Amino acid sequence: MKTIIQPSLRKEHGGTILLTALLVVVFGSALASYLLYSQNEYTVVARSQVWNNSLVLAEAGAEEAMAMVNKLAGTTTPLTNWGNTASASADGWNVVSTSPADRKVYWIKRALDSSSPSNYYVVYVTNVITSTSAIPAIVSTGYAYWNSSRATFSASSASRTVFVQTAPDAFVGGGILAWTTMDFKGNNVIVDSFDSSDPAASLWQTNRFYRGKNYGTYTVAKRQANAIVGTDGLIINVGNADIYGYVDTGPGGTASVLANGSVGDLAWVNASTPGIQTSPENHARDDMNINFTDATLPTLTWNILVSAPQTIGGIFYDYCITNNLALRVGGVLYYAIPAQLTKSIICMTTNAVLYLPAGLKYGPGNTLTISTNSDLAIYTGDAIDTGNGVVNNINEYAPAFKLYGLPACTSIKFGGNAIWVGYMYAPSASVEFNGGGTPSVPQDVIGSLVCHDVKVNGHYNFHFDETLKTAFPPTSFIATYWQEK
Repeated sequence: MKTIIQPSLRKEHGGTILLTALLVVVFGSALASYLLYSQNEYTVVARSQVWNNSLVLAEAGAEEAMAMVNKLAGTTTPLTNWGNTASASADGWNVVSTSPADRKVYWIKRALDSSSPSNYYVVYVTNVITSTSAIPAIVSTGYAYWNSSRATFSASSASRTVFVQTAPDAFVGGGILAWTTMDFKGNNVIVDSFDSSDPAASLWQTNRFYRGKNYGTYTVAKRQANAIVGTDGLIINVGNADIYGYVDTGPGGTASVLANGSVGDLAWVNASTPGIQTSPENHARDDMNINFTDATLPTLTWNILVSAPQTIGGIFYDYCITNNLALRVGGVLYYAIPAQLTKSIICMTTNAVLYLPAGLKYGPGNTLTISTNSDLAIYTGDAIDTGNGVVNNINEYAPAFKLYGLPACTSIKFGGNAIWVGYMYAPSASVEFNGGGTPSVPQDVIGSLVCHDVKVNGHYNFHFDETLKTAFPPTSFIATYWQEK
């Protein structure tokens, strides 16, 4: 028997085959398009990751360069001598040029991961010569490679460059800085600023000299509003204080002000306007972020200061620091008093450093004096308590007296009617100003203060000397300009 297929059925079968073929083409094209889209998306993401990785590498190179230029921080070697070829070579740095000496160019190439040597950075560091100093500048380029066979750009790379300009920083701050808390409990506390290097911002002293230069002293008539009362913590209790300048806390912190407290510019505070000025500029900030590093004792052999009692200017002193060229190291005179200092002392020379491993404790009749045209730096390894004694910087010039509290110095106390003119850096110390203060003497505390925490229990005036920002040798270099390319 023969089976006969009707012509109409042949047409139907042909249409089905054609439709199936069309569907295969459509779905195939869609799948191909999806696969191509996925490949492109993968490529874009991978390239983005390589791009980001190259920036991370460039930033890592800049960080290594910052560590290099700050290698001498905390030592007795001047920080500006960072370009020491032997020291740099020990850390893997190469020298491109050696002349002139202050413009040496150092470079290094480093891969952070030995398993991926194709990912690396190349960094160059050299000094930029300004009108007053030579400061390091950094150029760091990061190179990131993608080596996956799945990518269409196998073995291609991306590079990013970071340029960093630095500046010397003596970590002076802007008046009173504390690591944790700040509490102004006393009444009539005043914090303001002046500039002893500027005749327009100080009472200019034509007959006073410090290292051959005239300087000015504080006067209410020329006060400035550039003081900063800041803490890395979250609370500043301003109380009823008048602060000519700014309060600054850590992120999210607050400054509390009582009814008679005032924080702002000259016009705001002079008018006894209560509260914190917010316009045209906000005088309350919460961006304080400072690394309170330990003060470091110079590593050397200290000369023991022997008691030599004498009367100078009608005051009896047990110790007297005078010039002794034979004992100077690099032009600096280093002395130590091993036992706790409980007797009067006078400094009558320049570039003198005194180490007090057991600290200082004064009572009535004790005096610490820095004479005219003299300057003294004290490193203390224990508490400082001036009691009812006198700390007298006759120069009335803050850069002439420096106090560094080592990590074991956890307490610094000033008794009633205390006068302090100088720079204090004691990041582990709780600092207290006690007693009634001296309303008749405007220069209660002149200079700058950096400590762990501060408590003011009496009437005190704090006058930040803005010249301290540039008066000291730098303790570190900080990044002041950062450009990514």
